[in-house]
Amino acid sequence: MRKWAIFGIFWIIIFYPSFVFTAFSDKTIENTKSAVVALYADEDLNYLRGSGFFIDSSGAVITAKHVVRNYPKLWARLYDGRKLELTQARFQESDDLAIMLPKISENEKNAFSYLKFGDIDNLTIGQPIMAIGNSSGGLWQVLYGSIENLRIKIVTENDLIFTAIEFNIIIPKGFSGSPLVNENGEALGMNIANSKASLGYNLSYAISLIEIKSFIKKFYQKSPELIKKF
Repeated sequence: MRKWAIFGIFWIIIFYPSFVFTAFSDKTIENTKSAVVALYADEDLNYLRGSGFFIDSSGAVITAKHVVRNYPKLWARLYDGRKLELTQARFQESDDLAIMLPKISENEKNAFSYLKFGDIDNLTIGQPIMAIGNSSGGLWQVLYGSIENLRIKIVTENDLIFTAIEFNIIIPKGFSGSPLVNENGEALGMNIANSKASLGYNLSYAISLIEIKSFIKKFYQKSPELIKKF
């Protein structure tokens, strides 16, 4: 019995990460990267603020409010090398969400890859997930893990309370605003925080699609010319 227990632990440590990795095809990874942007405070793209992702083909970007706080304008670096100037269009402090719109020419409209939203009702504990974001360690980094908790209340350092998805990845600084993605390349939430290293937990948190969809719906209602299906 002891040998089988040791073997089981060995399998989890050695093979489970590979299992999670193979759940995501190269096409899914590339498509997700194409929809993720690196957000900078300066036009020369030197000061990284965080991450975001496109929610429609017109170039609307959703990110975390704390990424854009005190920055009415940011610059986005796209995976294909393009650079966009973004301005704040809507934010919601209580949910740490913000939408930014690009300053683009008529020819660039409807030219952006975006993430579709997944089925939040069918999430399961242990489901493989992927986070793609940006940090000082590199742009469009890909991290793999699985869901630990479907709905957990967290309190941030700013005393904001969120209902979040908990997953077993430590997202680095700069991943705030990046998407949490399922095996189909669909967004399940937006990454906003990790557990403090001093607690010894390898966990991070994403704002659920429930809050994100509600936030986006209100944005499109106030901006009917931008209404898209999501």
